[in-house]
Amino acid sequence: MYPCTPENLKLSHCYYDITECSPAGCAGMSCTLASCGDGVVNTHMGNDVAEECDDGAGKNTAEMEYVPAPPDPLKDALCTVDCKLVKWCGDGDVFPKKEECDDNDAETEDDDECSDECFKPRYVFVTETMTSGNLIGDKPSGLEGADEICQTEADAGLVALSVEGYEWRAWLATASLGPIDRIKDTKWNGFYKIICGSEPESAPFLVAKGWSGLATGNPGLLHAINCDQHGTLYTAMDTAASDRATWSNVAIGGAPKAAGNDCAGWEAANDSLFGQVGDLAQTDSQWTDDEDNFEGCLNSRRLYCVQVKIPN
Repeated sequence: MYPCTPENLKLSHCYYDITECSPAGCAGMSCTLASCGDGVVNTHMGNDVAEECDDGAGKNTAEMEYVPAPPDPLKDALCTVDCKLVKWCGDGDVFPKKEECDDNDAETEDDDECSDECFKPRYVFVTETMTSGNLIGDKPSGLEGADEICQTEADAGLVALSVEGYEWRAWLATASLGPIDRIKDTKWNGFYKIICGSEPESAPFLVAKGWSGLATGNPGLLHAINCDQHGTLYTAMDTAASDRATWSNVAIGGAPKAAGNDCAGWEAANDSLFGQVGDLAQTDSQWTDDEDNFEGCLNSRRLYCVQVKIPN
């Protein structure tokens, strides 16, 4: 027991929030040291982290602070052993370690701005600019130069494409590096989306769910990646086949297609070298791997761009 003085209240982690031990009324009284399991939610615990719940001795039994599905309040403990409320996707509070968003609508649309698994969408587009096989620019490599093209076009495009905490990478492969190395994120299972339409209110279209939906080609893309950063649509009907060709060298699965089909690491504009392409009008495997379609590296073609989250 501690003498209930204002000084001891600050030093001892005693209750700050019950009348008996408030500094204003504690003359001649004593107070009990606050602790997890005493049945009182101690919201002021000195240097300790404040409690979010406290069901009493032996009742704070939840072992995990985050669970994948809503707990049953009639069967499951809702307070952890260290007096934290159990969190889950759909409770309306973002749990940063596991969630990117939480709009408390687990029973409504899965493909809105916060999926039922509490992931934000990521966007894709095809560049307006057509570039030769020499993509290096002022960067150390062709892949980094291609990423810079994607980032520059995204920054000058629709507002939805420029989001803090995210950056852009080209869907492109050299002989040794591909999207499976540079873009793959198996911890994220939200929707890839594309905006087709230049108006701010233009609704995005679903392209794929998660890395597996984008990379495996099974069952295929839900929408072709055929709109640029301004929402301009390029279709098979009004775009010549050569203008639909998009630098790639990426096989289904996200790995490099083959050595020697990458314009010397995307650093050469030379008609004696070739780059393998995809077809932006397609939703089957040809979107990334247009089989035996190769283009001379002196030709100018578009790039696919994919939004990725910057690691913390």
